[in-house]
Amino acid sequence: PLPSSSVTALSLLDHMATVWLQPDLDMMDLGSDSPFHGTPAAKLHAAIWMMMRSPLMFAGKLPADEQTLNLVANPLALDINSHAGPLQVSYQGDCSCTPDPQQSQFACRPINAVGAEPCVAVWWAAMPLSSCRALAVLNIGNTTADGVRVQLAQLQLPSQLKGSLNVTNIYDQTSKAVSSSGSIEMRVAGQGAELLLVSAGPAEECAAPSSHA
Repeated sequence: PLPSSSVTALSLLDHMATVWLQPDLDMMDLGSDSPFHGTPAAKLHAAIWMMMRSPLMFAGKLPADEQTLNLVANPLALDINSHAGPLQVSYQGDCSCTPDPQQSQFACRPINAVGAEPCVAVWWAAMPLSSCRALAVLNIGNTTADGVRVQLAQLQLPSQLKGSLNVTNIYDQTSKAVSSSGSIEMRVAGQGAELLLVSAGPAEECAAPSSHA
């Protein structure tokens, strides 16, 4: 049987396929010739592949443009794809849906019915350095999710970490300090995502084993 994180991801991908006609998890349909190029869906697509540690088989036009390279060859994203641990999953918003067996055993629709809050999946995973966590916030609804909040306590960081932590937005290439007892707040576009590293030190060190820290 599939692990629960895989079933969750397949359900999510199946839903997106009904909207995007997206290929399955063995191919990255990104690049300047992709219908997702320059849209929030491109980040959602890439973040799922990185967090699932899926093979990065690129199906787009070569040579890839800078925007696409930031999604598929970003060093911090590749650290997650190579080294992140098992996924931990939670949801926010209205994630109710009706099973649609005509699509597949995993499909359900609609998500984000008219008037409902968009469904936001929060995925996190440990990194080799014990003071780091990979975090993806995936809006699988069709409207913008305002005020998405992830409590840092949810990430099960070591209890001895006090003070500020670094929150690095990988694809936006920005970083900010957040209190270790606080939360991360963000706005996520419909069918969009944010891929983050939460760390006590530089995000570039998250792939290093704790014994080498």
